[in-house]
Amino acid sequence: QDIGRLTRLYPGAYYDHDKNGWFCRKCQAFAATSSASNPWISEGKQVENRNVLKSMFTVGLYMVKHCLPNESFADLLKLAGDVGAVDIVKYMAECHKNATHMSHHSYEEILDVMNEYVETPLLETLKNEYFTLFVDETTSVGMKSIANVYVMFDDGNNVAEHYLGIVN
Repeated sequence: QDIGRLTRLYPGAYYDHDKNGWFCRKCQAFAATSSASNPWISEGKQVENRNVLKSMFTVGLYMVKHCLPNESFADLLKLAGDVGAVDIVKYMAECHKNATHMSHHSYEEILDVMNEYVETPLLETLKNEYFTLFVDETTSVGMKSIANVYVMFDDGNNVAEHYLGIVN
């Protein structure tokens, strides 16, 4: 295999010669497995990393719900650290400057995961249900028309509302 070419194509991956396989750096850092099967990171560090990842997802969800631009992801994470998110502060202090996972690209990856695990099952549920679609249109400061899209449906217990996204 051309390890150099594949490493350039997939910068988050690395090849382990001992295990004769490719691994994802993020998966190793944020793994949910015990330290016995993941010797790279201690169990305590895994818990800290999962807490950071939860914070990242919480900030990402907040950004989606409040229609904030992708570029504000890092600033909001820093704000979370400033107001007491100890795991975020420790993570930012210890991580390499080029591997903070706080860029808008990381935010887009978080959105992809949210879409796969939240919206896709929701849309599958809606195939067999009656629902109402709400569109709330507004004009941004830059004179751009933006529409927020929501869906409401009966989830069996009560009426649920779910934010689907923005349409430009």
